[in-house]
Amino acid sequence: MTISMRRFRGGPRGTSRPRSLAVWGLLAAAGWITAASPVAAQPLARLTKIADGAVVDGDQVPGWSHRVLLARPKVAAGEIEAASDLVKQHAELLSFVLVAEVEPTADHAPPEHVLKDVGVGLATEIDGQLRVVTGPVAPHEQPLRSAQLGFIANRVVTAAERSLDEMRIVVRRTTLILFDSPAVIHLNGSNRHAVIRSMIWIDPPSGKLHHALWAMQPGRQRAWEPALEHGVYLPVPFQEDRILHVEGQQFRFGIPTATAFGLARLPPGFPFLLDGRLRERACQETYDEDALRELAAGLIAALRRSGDG
Repeated sequence: MTISMRRFRGGPRGTSRPRSLAVWGLLAAAGWITAASPVAAQPLARLTKIADGAVVDGDQVPGWSHRVLLARPKVAAGEIEAASDLVKQHAELLSFVLVAEVEPTADHAPPEHVLKDVGVGLATEIDGQLRVVTGPVAPHEQPLRSAQLGFIANRVVTAAERSLDEMRIVVRRTTLILFDSPAVIHLNGSNRHAVIRSMIWIDPPSGKLHHALWAMQPGRQRAWEPALEHGVYLPVPFQEDRILHVEGQQFRFGIPTATAFGLARLPPGFPFLLDGRLRERACQETYDEDALRELAAGLIAALRRSGDG
């Protein structure tokens, strides 16, 4: 089963909702997930971190073939007045960067492509460039955050990097990676701990990348259930103004707690409903090949219904 999307009529770098989606080539080659050999990776392994100091302003990041997502935070919802200017400044300090490495296989004619790896990092503006301040440091070099950022900002980066360490790969194949990220999201009137599940996959003949994500929360009958009734499909590359919602009650003597800031909403991509069987498949803790195939088919069907609507 090959998943393939036509381009949005809206520009991929915009932050407004795309006006339409055309889905083509759906279910074109049944069994593409199980046909792909698993990439060596332990269950729930951590994601690769982008190297410290990497410049991420452009669509391509050094060492990676694609910049998938760049999310710049902005405190712009909720009880904004509860946060001081200094607190807001540090809440907006770090942009989230998601990258991928796609490469052609040498033993295939015509060439096929594999999704070799996915990387994550946190970046901030330094000397007019957006540069990663997390991740591995080159030998004999000082971490960029230590050399360029002040004491408070340095501590903000150190704490924020723990969120990267908590991200986990759920499924990894040569054409697909499914991973979970801890998050705080504004749900039902308050900021709550949740998980964002992301799925990145490629069309093997062309190497074209696709990206979808949805939010999960602890469930009553199973470990996880959708936190929202919809997920979003994002074109690659995508640049997001990540709106943060402020909850005034979550400040102690002016200091924000872990849930003082939360995502106001999912990125403004193309929405699809998480209903029917897809609700369960999207939130499983583990996947065998049948469940993974059903997840992919359910996602495509949901996108198709949204496109038809």
